[in-house]
Amino acid sequence: EEQKKLWLPNTNAHSIVMNEDESKNEYAFVYMSKDTAPYKVRYIDTATGKDLPETLIQTKDVKDNPLAFVTEKFQYVPGYIPDAFYKTLILSANSEENVIYFFYTKDEDATDDGSGTVTDKNALYHVVHYAQDANDPTLYNEASTETIKDEIGKSVTAVPFPNLVKAGYVVDYDHEGTVASGTVTKEGLELKLFYDRQKFGYEVFYKEYGSDRDVESPKRVGMTDETAHEKLPFGKTV
Repeated sequence: EEQKKLWLPNTNAHSIVMNEDESKNEYAFVYMSKDTAPYKVRYIDTATGKDLPETLIQTKDVKDNPLAFVTEKFQYVPGYIPDAFYKTLILSANSEENVIYFFYTKDEDATDDGSGTVTDKNALYHVVHYAQDANDPTLYNEASTETIKDEIGKSVTAVPFPNLVKAGYVVDYDHEGTVASGTVTKEGLELKLFYDRQKFGYEVFYKEYGSDRDVESPKRVGMTDETAHEKLPFGKTV
């Protein structure tokens, strides 16, 4: 089977200074056909701005990548804390741009016994919040993420995201794929919560155009216990 070609932009990002002349506020991304999109992942010491020593971790070099964008998880390095759990990069036809950088800071709470053996104290855990789609109740979209530093070996529980709760979502702890709690490890822990949209009844009024006169009795959908099954999730188009 013939491998599909990748269409990659000549650069993965561009900025312009806005001009009063709107005709100048334009930038064209030129796309090129490629068989693969190679990329690298570099692990940088925040204190020096240089790559961490190869004795700790080596640059990841991916040559035969068939995807137009990639997501990488941090790699554990003894005695260090990364700046993120995941990073995503849109790849370009310019391979020099295709580099993901993780920045590592020394964990001041880690201890070294003098022989090179490091005992880590802290690590990251990652919480992903998925919200139910308004028009397809089987679809859940990533709504928010949190990356938190805590003690290795500690039991942690994902806290419902306040903005989703205020918006009318409720956590479905029985949803397949839910990971509401776990133990922090040096390699990281990922928790996942899924949120359902609350359902509400609604009324439809039929008015004569240009006046406030009813032409038909209002239709009440899901407004009584008998028709509760007709309630719809908020945000759905009716």
